[in-house]
Amino acid sequence: MNKKIGPKLFTLCVIVLCLFSCGGKKARGRTGPRKNPPLSTLTNVKHTIVLCHGLGVTPASLKPIQQQLQQAFPKASILAPHQQDTYNKSIEAQGKEVVSALQAKSSDKKKERIVLVGHSQGGLRAYWAALQLAAEGHPVAGVATIGTPWEGVPAINQATNISNMVSVLKANLSTPQDGLTASFEKLNKSGPGLEDMKPQSPFLQQLHTKLLNNNIALLAIGGDASQWATTVLGAIPMTFTMPDGTSLTVAQALDYVLGGSPHDMLIPLASQRADHIQAKNLTRHTVQAVHGYIPPLPEETSELAHPEIMKKMITLIGQQLGISPATQ
Repeated sequence: MNKKIGPKLFTLCVIVLCLFSCGGKKARGRTGPRKNPPLSTLTNVKHTIVLCHGLGVTPASLKPIQQQLQQAFPKASILAPHQQDTYNKSIEAQGKEVVSALQAKSSDKKKERIVLVGHSQGGLRAYWAALQLAAEGHPVAGVATIGTPWEGVPAINQATNISNMVSVLKANLSTPQDGLTASFEKLNKSGPGLEDMKPQSPFLQQLHTKLLNNNIALLAIGGDASQWATTVLGAIPMTFTMPDGTSLTVAQALDYVLGGSPHDMLIPLASQRADHIQAKNLTRHTVQAVHGYIPPLPEETSELAHPEIMKKMITLIGQQLGISPATQ
């Protein structure tokens, strides 16, 4: 049959074809692949940095670090929860409290990226909290620890030597409240928070297993203060008599009590860097720094205010959060 198409039918066919063509383009546009924008360009992503202080102190000890991070990341939320009892609570229990403090401030965990930073015992607390946060679906970008005893604090097992060291330091250093004496006095106490930091403690062994099997990025910064031990202690005119009858200078006795040199005048460098621990995603870094503030050394020699530590942390945190630091 060869019939001519009437004007009305022709017009109808054209309309149908146009609609089909336009609709097809729209459909292809809707169903095509969509690229997610980089994290750094998402304005609704919240960046959170959690600071965990050390044994027997308060968040005020981290003030220099907090100020530097706030300048570098002015739009980030920086939390420094106060851990009320670092002696009588296990580090696991402390970590859970960090998680609770963070969750109380968090409105939508899917729109948040978290970095945790800890000094000394606070580093263990921070990593344990990171494990729990990750297990609950929070996007943990990484953890940075400073002077943290990943392999324990050998001095905790030497109560008598610690007592003798405290007596010598109190009698000879320029100020009785120097950081070194205060640090040794803390180690002479007791409680689960200290027991967890003994070498080969059940807590540390459990943590080492998790380091091997977990992929959370970890930066372990260790302080080496060996060059300053003689500066601070060399002038003390006393000796320690060891059980075998050997006489040691105060600086030599410090090396003995701390389990050998190098150390940050409280924790062996190998322990701070987790040198003997296998881990999936661990970066180690060493700086010339002491564990706390120790007169007559300048404040910037402390791990809590060391310029190189600050720079390293800012760079790493910026990478982990996917944002560029405002200052470097």
